[in-house]
Amino acid sequence: MILRLAGLRYDRRLRYVGVGGMGQETQEIAQAEKLYRRVMKLDPEDPAAAFNLGNLLRAAGRKVDAEKAYRVSIKADPRFIEAIYNLADLLDDQGRTKEAIGLLRKALDVNPAHADCLFNMAVLMQRLEDHREAADYWRRYLMVDSSSEWAARAKRSLKLCEMQINRSS
Repeated sequence: MILRLAGLRYDRRLRYVGVGGMGQETQEIAQAEKLYRRVMKLDPEDPAAAFNLGNLLRAAGRKVDAEKAYRVSIKADPRFIEAIYNLADLLDDQGRTKEAIGLLRKALDVNPAHADCLFNMAVLMQRLEDHREAADYWRRYLMVDSSSEWAARAKRSLKLCEMQINRSS
């Protein structure tokens, strides 16, 4: 299904609206939002349109609306890890860290080796000074990714956690 609205195009196979990047003009954002909402109305079972609407709204600074869109996406597909992950990140940005942790746990129930979720869980646990749990997530992350620049950060963070654990023992 391909829909067009004011020069924008939604291709369901690719599941995105063809608009510019983060520097989108307000008019383009409004048009893309209309198109996503139209797609959601035509196919409420498609979680991708709501997910992409959430991304668009978040980039536009409309966090409350973005949260609603992510929740619609997750309701349509409770196993949509990217929507769960993005909602968790949004909630953490708003200081709702405990809710974010709950969502990341849900995502990891779906895919225990999801690198981004493991990484963010480790970061959140470390921020909350739960060094044992943070270390566990860092180890799990490093089993998935042992060589990227993110892995280098994970290795440093794991060492810090282990130092904190040894100090408190």
